[in-house]
Amino acid sequence: MAFLSKETELINFINSKILTKNEIEYNTILYYFVKVMKDSILRSYNRLNDIIWLQECTIIVFNIFWNIYSYTFNIKLTMFLCERAVLLFNEYIDLAKNTFKENNTEFKINSTDVKLFIYKRTIGPIKLKKKSKTFNRNIIKIKEASINLKNIINNLSINLILSKNNLETILNYFENLIPDIYYKLYQKKIKFSGEKLIEDLNCTSDLKTIIKLLNKFKLDCEIIYYIFKTTKDNKHCVTILNQLQYINELDDILDDYYKIQNYNIHKKVYYSNKIKTFKNILKQKN
Repeated sequence: MAFLSKETELINFINSKILTKNEIEYNTILYYFVKVMKDSILRSYNRLNDIIWLQECTIIVFNIFWNIYSYTFNIKLTMFLCERAVLLFNEYIDLAKNTFKENNTEFKINSTDVKLFIYKRTIGPIKLKKKSKTFNRNIIKIKEASINLKNIINNLSINLILSKNNLETILNYFENLIPDIYYKLYQKKIKFSGEKLIEDLNCTSDLKTIIKLLNKFKLDCEIIYYIFKTTKDNKHCVTILNQLQYINELDDILDDYYKIQNYNIHKKVYYSNKIKTFKNILKQKN
């Protein structure tokens, strides 16, 4: 990556990788976004062993992801430069820590200086151009979804670190569990923030409960999507879901991982109960 040390080299490299709008695969963006966030968290925490710097790293990577992708439409380039950012970030903090330690002084770094250093070597001098209305509409929806996913992943990661649960295993699970159905919701302009999931995660350190909560979030997304397909009303799907709540819901969620062979088992009780209740509400209205 030494050849990207100069601004002219960096901008020429980025410009050479710009794709056409016809090559955009919108349905994959959230998956790759979650993958980048997961890798950033794992690599920064494994190297620095510090929750605060983990959070700083994800903020930087989030901004780089959306600036590069919006400029080039190139997900491979976006991921490459995000990976470069994490490497530079870890090396910067590590070197600074060692320097302060050698000088027997207190470790203090201005986070703004770190960000400017990383941005200069990843985003460089690019200037975002005006995009088509269709592109902007699609990207705004996906970016809003990514903000929610970033918040969930950050809170989930902190929970797992503090509770000494397996960070990598659960983040890998989240990566494969959520992005696809979450994209479907936001594609239909259905906003489901995940605030309740974050709130519930903050109340437990039990691994089986954490898995249950992630499974519940997945099922809730699917229930919301079912409600939308039935009603064609994207503004009230989440409200309707909230009306389907019942006591001790979590008891009906399995505490093991989703797999193709047991997918229907996961949907058997909780999902079925809520769909049945929803259908009864529709019958009463009709």
